[in-house]
Amino acid sequence: MLDWVCIDTTLTVMEWIKMEDIFQSVFIVRCYRQMDTDFPVLRGEPKALYVKLLVGGTIILILIALIWSPLFIFAIIGTVGKPNIPRKADITVKLGHYEPIYVSQSYSGIHQFSDANYKELTNSFYMDNYATDHIKVYDAVDITAIKFDANSLTLWNMSPPDNLRLLSDLQNGKTNYTCSELRLKQTITGKKLEIRLNLSLKTASTPEPITYETIYTVKRRNKNIRDALIKMMNFKTSKERVIIPDILPKFITVQKQDVKIKFIKDYNGKSLLHYI
Repeated sequence: MLDWVCIDTTLTVMEWIKMEDIFQSVFIVRCYRQMDTDFPVLRGEPKALYVKLLVGGTIILILIALIWSPLFIFAIIGTVGKPNIPRKADITVKLGHYEPIYVSQSYSGIHQFSDANYKELTNSFYMDNYATDHIKVYDAVDITAIKFDANSLTLWNMSPPDNLRLLSDLQNGKTNYTCSELRLKQTITGKKLEIRLNLSLKTASTPEPITYETIYTVKRRNKNIRDALIKMMNFKTSKERVIIPDILPKFITVQKQDVKIKFIKDYNGKSLLHYI
């Protein structure tokens, strides 16, 4: 349009636009003819596969990037760089299919790590390369300590038949020895008993609670654990302690709906579950 204003011509505006369109079409045809001269191709011959992949694939990738890039950017806005700390934590421990033996919830026991806590934590793992490599990835604001009460919120309400059945499962797991004339024969009887720990975490960025379950199988050879459980059930005032190895993870990394567990040695000897 500026050309029509600055150049002396007898053409009207519409005629000038038509002429520009003709010049544009002629220029495109000249470019095609020059390309045919530089890269001669026989008439009717199909295009090579690499040309189709190079040109068509590039256009498809550009279109996909233009469509999905805004969606991806809006999806990660508000989540990147913000700690996904828990608002609520529930824990349940069950023996086999029986009623839960321990139930606890943590609201006030959720504490945000300070710089002093973070320094104390890293110093305790100073000689452990495996733990240090995992902890150093995060800052103090990314770590939350969750402490559960030692006492269960509910009583272990087991019916007498279930109580007897559980005792039978534990007692039948003992090892019996049969002495013959030539050798001592060892016989192991009884069923395996599973101890299940279910951990549920609720955060602000996850609409549904994130759950994780640890299963420890009390096998027939775990005589110490079986005997301790039997004493606890037979004597109401028993102060017997049962130690279940590697059932309560001390470090949990939560990424959206995925839970990753790191079994690292106890921090300061306390029953703390560190949520990262």
